Amino acid sequence: MNQACRARWWTGGVAWTFALVAATVGAVARAAGPGRIEVSVGDNFYRPDVIRVRPDAEIIFTNTGRQLHAMTLIGHERDLDEAYVRPGNSHTFRVRLAAGEYVLGCNIHLDMTARVIVDAQ
Repeated sequence: MNQACRARWWTGGVAWTFALVAATVGAVARAAGPGRIEVSVGDNFYRPDVIRVRPDAEIIFTNTGRQLHAMTLIGHERDLDEAYVRPGNSHTFRVRLAAGEYVLGCNIHLDMTARVIVDAQ
């Protein structure tokens, strides 16, 4: 490989790496906001799958998949129990939980989980 070709290859690799890092940092920043957090509910996944919030924040679940989902906080069902969301629809959940870590599940797709981390104020 000649020097000009090697330089183009290295520059392309660096640009790709920066693009990947920027996309990852953007996803984390969106999930870490204190006010309103948007979560995509797809067919058998939550994105992001780690949701960091503060008390009194809103989590907006939008079903981007083709299946019905029934979100629940496992072990804390009285706080969020079976919020059914049809494809293309959304459900807003106001966080009224103590600081800690919770497991978000789907009562229809039992292997579909995410973590909800509530930070102290």
